[in-house]
Amino acid sequence: MSGIVGLIHTNKAPVDPSWLRRMTEVMTFRGPDAQTIWSQEFVGFGHAMLQTTWESAAETQPYTIDRQVWIVADARIDDRHTLIEKLELTHRTISNEQILTDVELILQAYLRWGDDCTQHLLGDFAFGIWDDRTQRLFCARDHLGVKPFYYARVGDCLVFSNTIACLRQHAQVSSKLNEQTVGDILLFDFNYDLATTIFADIQRLPPAHTLTWSSRGWQSRQYWTMPVPELIRYKQSQDYIDRFQELMGQAVGDRLRSDRVASFFSGGLDSTTIAATALAVARQRNQPLDLKAFTIVYDTLIPDRERYYAGLAAARLGIPIDYQVADDYTLYQGYDSEFPTPEPANNPLEIVNGERLRRVAGHSRVVFCGDGGDESLTPTSAIDMLKTMPLFDVGADLSRAYFGFGLQPQWGSGLLGWLRRGGNSPPAPAAYPHWLNPDFARSLDLPQRWAQFGNEPDPVVDSPRSPAYHKINSILWASLLETNDPGHSGVPVEVRLPFIDLRLVSYLLALPSTPWCTNKTLLRMATTHSLPAEIRLRPKTPLAGDPLTSKTLQPQDRASIANVLRAVESYVNIDKVTSLLEQHLNWEDFTPISFAYWCDRALPVITKDLQLGSSTSRHDTS
Repeated sequence: MSGIVGLIHTNKAPVDPSWLRRMTEVMTFRGPDAQTIWSQEFVGFGHAMLQTTWESAAETQPYTIDRQVWIVADARIDDRHTLIEKLELTHRTISNEQILTDVELILQAYLRWGDDCTQHLLGDFAFGIWDDRTQRLFCARDHLGVKPFYYARVGDCLVFSNTIACLRQHAQVSSKLNEQTVGDILLFDFNYDLATTIFADIQRLPPAHTLTWSSRGWQSRQYWTMPVPELIRYKQSQDYIDRFQELMGQAVGDRLRSDRVASFFSGGLDSTTIAATALAVARQRNQPLDLKAFTIVYDTLIPDRERYYAGLAAARLGIPIDYQVADDYTLYQGYDSEFPTPEPANNPLEIVNGERLRRVAGHSRVVFCGDGGDESLTPTSAIDMLKTMPLFDVGADLSRAYFGFGLQPQWGSGLLGWLRRGGNSPPAPAAYPHWLNPDFARSLDLPQRWAQFGNEPDPVVDSPRSPAYHKINSILWASLLETNDPGHSGVPVEVRLPFIDLRLVSYLLALPSTPWCTNKTLLRMATTHSLPAEIRLRPKTPLAGDPLTSKTLQPQDRASIANVLRAVESYVNIDKVTSLLEQHLNWEDFTPISFAYWCDRALPVITKDLQLGSSTSRHDTS
C-alpha cells in the first residue's frame, strides 16, 4: 500500500524539507498517486500514496485533526463499524458529506485511548504519530506483521519507514551489513531475529510491537500475543460450517473495498474458497465486482494439473483467468534488471513472482492470496491429541469424522493413514552448510547457532492445536509475510490475506482437529454449493516436481555466478560453492548463490534509482 517515512532530530535541530522530500520521493514506485511531506521544527513526516480502497480516494497524508497531533500510516482498518461505534462517531456515517478514512480512525483511536489504541485496532497497519502536546512519537505495527516497519537511530536522528530503500537514502544510514543476520540467512534462509535486518543501522519493529520516543528516551514494547484458545464444541456439525462462513465473509468483506480485485488462484481449496466468498459478499452488497484470477502453470517442465483444476474453478465461479506459463524462465533471470529485494531472498526464480504481480497490476491494485489456510488448518497428530484431550473427546471426534462425514479415501491419505503416521512429520533438516567461510563461521560460532536453532523444539503450548498455533506464530511465517509488501516486490499491488484475519485465525485455532482440519474437511464442506466436486474432493498434494531443481545451469550461468561470488568471499568459500555448480543443486545449495547475487545487485544501488515512476501530485505542508 502506501509508503511512509518519519524523521526526528533528537537534538532538536530543524528538519531539512529537501531531505524529507527526497526520502519520500524514493517511494514513488509503491505510492504513485501523491507524495506529500509535512515538517515542523525538528520533526517531519512523508507519505507516498497508493489508493486501494474507496475511502482512500478522500485521504490526504500526513494527516491531522487539530494540527497538534499528526499521523502517517500504511493501513487498512477492518471491522470499521465496531470501531466507529466505540469512538462514538456513528453520526459521521449517516451522510456522505464526510468520509471516515482509515488514517482518521487510527488517529481518533489514539486521541481517545492513547498508547492503548492498538487494543482496539483490527487490520494490517504500520504508523507513526507525532504528539506535539507531549513532544512524543508513538509508532505501531499490526499483530501478525503484514505491514513492515523499520527504523534507524543514527547520530542525533531517529528515522522510520516501511521501506528499507527509503531509510538507505538517509545520509547517516550506512550499507554496512549485520553479520549475525548474514549468518542466519546463510544458515537458515531467513533471519532468526525479528528485531534486526540485514543492515547494521536498520532495525525492524517486530509484529505486535510499539515504538515510542520522547526526551526521556525510546522504548519498544509488545502489546499483544496470540492467545491459546480453548477448543470449540458445538452440538451440530453445521454450526462449525456456518460460523466459518460467517467469519470468512467478514474477513473477505473487510478486504473487499474496491470494485476491481485480483486473486492468486490455484486449483486448490484456499484461493478458490476466498474467490467464491468474494463473489458471494459482492452479491449480498449489490456491489459490482471485477474479479480476475491469476495462475502460474507448468505445461512441460514438471507434471502439473493446475491449469486444469484452476480452469474448472474459474469456470464454475464465472471469472476470467490469466495463465502465466512458467516453463521457460531461467535461473536468476532478470537479476541485473529486476527490482532488487530489500533483503536477501533465496528465490532463483523470483522473476516468476515479479511477472505475476506485474500482470496483476494491469488489472487491479489489490490481490487476494490464500496463504494462511494451510497453517491455520494444520492437523494435530494422534499422539498430541491423546496428550492434550480427554479420551472421550478424542473418540467423539473420530466418530464424527467417520460416521458423521464418511471421509472418503480420495480426500487424501485418509484419517487412518494420518493416525498411522502420527500426524504431520517435519522434513529432515538439511546438513550444516559446508561452503561457509571457516573464519566467518568461527567469528560468530555458527556451528553452535546451527545446533541451537536448527533443531530447537517448539515451546510447549497446552492446546490440541499446538502445531497450527506454532506455524502462525513462527519467525519464518512473520518473515514470509513481509515479502508480499510492495517495498519487497517493487510493484504497487497490495496483497491481502483473509485467512490470517485475527477473527478467523482465532476461530480456526479453536477447532477440533478431527474432523475439521483433517484434509481440510471444513473447507470441503463449506464450499459444497460453490466449488466443483473435483476441486472439493481433490487430494491435498504438492506440485509433482520442483520447478527450481528441474532447471539446470547453463555455462553462461556458471560464469556469471563465479563472477558475483567474489562479492561474498568473506562469508563463503568460493571454491566449494563453485564445485556445487557442476552438480544437481538442491534448494539449500542455492542459498550462497542467491546471497551473492543480492550483494552484487542491491548493495551498490543508489536509492534514488529505485524511483520507477513519477508523482502525479506532490505538495508540502508546514
